[in-house]
Amino acid sequence: MSTPDDHAKRWLVVVPIFQTVLPEAFYNFTALFLRTARDLPAYKFDVMSAGRSILHMVMNQAAELVVSKGYDGLIMADDDCLPPPDAIVRLIRHAERGHDFVSAMGFMRNYPYTTTVGKYYAEGPTLIEETGECSAFHWIDNLPMKRRGLLEADFCGLPLAVLTRAGIERCAKPVFGTTGDDGGSMTHDVFLCRRLQAAGIKVYVDTAIECGHITAAPVITSVTREAARLAVRINQQAEAAAKVEQVPA
Repeated sequence: MSTPDDHAKRWLVVVPIFQTVLPEAFYNFTALFLRTARDLPAYKFDVMSAGRSILHMVMNQAAELVVSKGYDGLIMADDDCLPPPDAIVRLIRHAERGHDFVSAMGFMRNYPYTTTVGKYYAEGPTLIEETGECSAFHWIDNLPMKRRGLLEADFCGLPLAVLTRAGIERCAKPVFGTTGDDGGSMTHDVFLCRRLQAAGIKVYVDTAIECGHITAAPVITSVTREAARLAVRINQQAEAAAKVEQVPA
């Protein structure tokens, strides 16, 4: 890893991978990095190796490197999420406009495949009549399909996100973790979002940067193949009809 100098804008990139990279992710990230290098010639990027390590510990090491080595910020991604090739370019443009944190939009890998963009209920824990469950939050799932852009959330997943050095420096340490101040367990992304909000940094998701999420393929049998065929036809029709307009930041 090279040391940032005073004449280049530099970002640290970390994609924690415990052991292996799936083919879909390999090709997707190759396209992402090639496009980023082409479209952002004024920037330099260093990649942090993070294999076979505990996730939140890797992320804290990356955050510490950003501060100690003087990087502009941190670019982080999940190894099983597939961002569009221009995603890093678009996220860095948000940082240039003064946003300390912006994430791309992701989806849950399991049913019911909601987005990973969450909001707390203003009333606190709420009884959901449809399910009979009590929840303190809901996933923002009914997003506009034709017009997308920055959306403020309370917390979100991190399929691909940027966090500036200024944002890291403002947050209480550690920046990433799995146990909240109240002793409750949570994922590292929710922990980060709480740190951001406590520091007065807004949690933004660019809903126009849509990241796919690799999930288990269906097992094709005489029973399931009709559903699989129908899903492919519906997906083809939806792709043909979708023309997303990005809302200016």
